[in-house]
Amino acid sequence: MLILAFICSLLACSLALPAHAQTRTPSRAPRPQPPVPPAHGTPGDVRLYRVARTDGRYEIVGAYPLSPESVTPHSRIRYYKFYYNSEGRLIRIESYKGNALHQDDKYFDAVQIVIQRYTPHAGNPGTEIRYFLDAAGAPMRKDDGVYAEHLTLNEKGHCIRITNLDTNGQPMLDHSGIAHYKRTLDGEGRVVSSHFEDLDGKRCFDNKGHYEIRHAYNEQGQRISKTNTGPNGETQNDTDGIAITRWKYDAQGNVAEETYFDKDNHPAQRNKYGPHRVTYTYDNAGNLTEESCYNTSGAPSTDETHNASTIIHRYDKDGNPTEISFLDTEGFLTRSNETGYASEKLTYNEKGDLTQRTTLEEHGRPVRDPALGAATQKLYYNADRSIASIQYLDETDQLTELPLYNAAIINFEYLKNGSMRTSFLDRYGMRCEHTIFGFSIMEQPGPAGGRLVFFDAQERRVSSLRVFLLNPYVRVVCAAPFPILRNALLGTFLLVLGFFISGLFTLRDTLHALRGKTVLPSRIERWLVAVGTLCIGIGYLFWLTSVRYVHHAVGGEAPVATSTYLSVLLFLILYAYIITRLLRSIHILNVERESLLHWIRTYLRAAQIPFTERGGRFLLQPGSSEIRVAYFPLTRHAFVFYPLRNSPKGFDPNHLRRHLRQCVWEAYANGRCWFAAFANFLACGFFFASMQTSSYFLIRLLRGISGNFE
Repeated sequence: MLILAFICSLLACSLALPAHAQTRTPSRAPRPQPPVPPAHGTPGDVRLYRVARTDGRYEIVGAYPLSPESVTPHSRIRYYKFYYNSEGRLIRIESYKGNALHQDDKYFDAVQIVIQRYTPHAGNPGTEIRYFLDAAGAPMRKDDGVYAEHLTLNEKGHCIRITNLDTNGQPMLDHSGIAHYKRTLDGEGRVVSSHFEDLDGKRCFDNKGHYEIRHAYNEQGQRISKTNTGPNGETQNDTDGIAITRWKYDAQGNVAEETYFDKDNHPAQRNKYGPHRVTYTYDNAGNLTEESCYNTSGAPSTDETHNASTIIHRYDKDGNPTEISFLDTEGFLTRSNETGYASEKLTYNEKGDLTQRTTLEEHGRPVRDPALGAATQKLYYNADRSIASIQYLDETDQLTELPLYNAAIINFEYLKNGSMRTSFLDRYGMRCEHTIFGFSIMEQPGPAGGRLVFFDAQERRVSSLRVFLLNPYVRVVCAAPFPILRNALLGTFLLVLGFFISGLFTLRDTLHALRGKTVLPSRIERWLVAVGTLCIGIGYLFWLTSVRYVHHAVGGEAPVATSTYLSVLLFLILYAYIITRLLRSIHILNVERESLLHWIRTYLRAAQIPFTERGGRFLLQPGSSEIRVAYFPLTRHAFVFYPLRNSPKGFDPNHLRRHLRQCVWEAYANGRCWFAAFANFLACGFFFASMQTSSYFLIRLLRGISGNFE
């Protein structure tokens, strides 16, 4: 639960803006502190490139060089700065847009890469660590989901092993499910085969079905093919039905063509219905301008991700993307399966800042972006280029509220103490409240730290988070979570507690059935099971209070009806009565029916209580009470229900329980009941799976609320 509370604290920090409007903030997790790399004035060389990529040796290289004179003070060109030390070794890469650091969205999805190399000593191999950072120097996830890479080098300084690292410098899994990449090199230091390892260092498959990849190169050192092989060295298909991928390059070293083949080296289409061949075209600056798909017969085909045959990219003179279009096999606009729109247009001001983004349907008319909830997004800036306001418009160019944030306008105000005040307004310019959390204003602390405070439309505090700074990375401690999250956390706690208690006793029953042991649970055990079951019911009730708001927030027609809560409440009352009734019964595991009936007869005769036996019922005289036996032959479970009232004189349920317990102690093992063990095993698995599912759905709930929570 502490982990879940910490997750909620991180979540609240990402609620200020939608994913597309958030700015990168320093990571809140600690990271290993590398020595400060050389500054700009350190002796060495600085080179500018339009393109950055890795070669067969896994070294980062630049392409399309730029002269320093081409980057003027008012330039908006996107480029990379490569910093070299006095020995000519690359030590840092920075992504720029004009004269400002800018997140690279084409190659590494980071702002800076800091490279540290340690030479071999005392027989230890050399190592290199690559840190991926944002503009503030805080850890930032690379495109494959990792924060840093640890490279093991051979005696020639070439990479033979790659380990993915998290912010604490510990191995982590990337998006492919891999922690370590083991590389076999040729004489030139290029990888000729690579396999994958998990966190324990054991060989494994990645999530695309690759076990070992073999590579081939042309005379220019460019990789021209990769082949997927299985554990026995045989060529095998991956999950897309592809075993071999081949590439061709243009004169500038860009990939110009990519083709796919199956394990028998026959032309194959990705995912059966995807492309067999994909061609790429670039402009003079190395920007991708067109990618087209073709099937095995050479005819245009559709990409399985976008449902498009051709994707067109257009840029302005500074390399900023201005248009993305998805075309079908006939050359007409078509909606992408992934984005939900057919084209996207972007405009910039004279400083290179994005001012408008519009999504269009196949006929060129504005259409809402499903991920955003608006068709047009307009951004306004202050004189210092800080963002001042964002407006969201519908298909008719009218202000529209976002489904989740319930806001059509988001205003940003920068206070003197360095904090930022964010206000959410509806289409009429009135303050509106977040659909789920109910806040209308948020104040983010400045560089010195402080409280992240949330207010409603009347500027009453809704919640707050305490922000602490550590070197200068931030850690957030939750002080007062939102009520909706409290309900979700409390519901999850009750569900996990209930399933844990029930699962333990179910596991105990399974072991008894396997050992052939007759058991009569004690009253305390019965009460614990009842409490656990009641926790499950109440936990689901708390979950409903969370799901009600989430259902409405994500586009449901209406919140969950009040009658649903009444129905659940009545069910809980009935459930409590059944539990109470069961608590007034005696439960026996792994017992023969005739033995149980004989034990009850023995007790009644010893207590001198007249009775009439009819099947599994003992009618007690005088009076109208009875003892009823419910027996389940397949699992050898039995419930003995004794009278709650009107019992004859001399009858005491505690005496009956003690008598049966004594009989159980003296009973011999009745033989293993495999069916009972199997049934209990399934029930136990259900209990523990439910515990995992409850936690899983809580995380999914939090991710859905935050939009881009990771």
